[in-house]
Amino acid sequence: MSVCTFFASDKPLQSHSPMHDYPVFIDIDTGESFDGGTDDNFRLIPFDCSSYTDKKYAVSLEWRYTEGRAAKIVEYIKSHLENADSLEMWHVWLTDYYEFDDRPVMRHYMTTAQELETSDIKHFDEIEIWNNKDKNRPSFYRLTILNTQPIINAIADLKPAECHEPVETEHFEPETAEEWHEFALKYLNSAKKFEIHCWNEEKDEQKLVLKYGRIKDDDWRYGVVIEGEVTEDFIDLLMKTRADEGKMTPFFSIFLDNGVSFEHYGRENHIVKGGGR
Repeated sequence: MSVCTFFASDKPLQSHSPMHDYPVFIDIDTGESFDGGTDDNFRLIPFDCSSYTDKKYAVSLEWRYTEGRAAKIVEYIKSHLENADSLEMWHVWLTDYYEFDDRPVMRHYMTTAQELETSDIKHFDEIEIWNNKDKNRPSFYRLTILNTQPIINAIADLKPAECHEPVETEHFEPETAEEWHEFALKYLNSAKKFEIHCWNEEKDEQKLVLKYGRIKDDDWRYGVVIEGEVTEDFIDLLMKTRADEGKMTPFFSIFLDNGVSFEHYGRENHIVKGGGR
């Protein structure tokens, strides 16, 4: 058995092979190896992903990491997402069967094609599979990469309303997450209703917020809108939930009825002038 990195999608994925054969040179004295370092020296091979995801198509990645190859992979992913809603990148331990006590720990992350960088690819390539206290259980990692270009295009096509209020914007980063909690609490306490937008792939997040609201009848094809009352339990959820790296909240967008919104997982926050009271 071994570690495997693969990409999965609902749309067919292209295979890839290097244009030339590149032999591997091994330094007997140091044990180090070198394969030429050319950017196209990697393979994407059709892969059966049915044991890991409900996506229909997949290719496994065979390579030795270099920055140039990672840039090619980012280019490959972005090209694929021009005609697909999302793509999953998995890092798993290949196995045919495991007992209940040996089941993997699932770790899920999310980004967009616009935000994807070579550092994301490097992180997944180097991440440790056997890093749990229970050494019998591997960690399986999934990075979901979303195509948000249709939304960006739709926003670009919007025309200003005849009458609108000025908007203030507040930005927060992971290292200021506690400041975001204080900021959000101030406006949550003055709100009565909320709407949360979750991507189609965010099944766990949808289940979480549906404990506090209901699905709104909406024609957003890329996800679901959930509405509900801003209660003490709902506020407590946002204050106590610790989301993945780079997120203040596990929800992509939260809109309050007092003119305040927490967007891009709380990294970008908008306050309509006079709102939040």
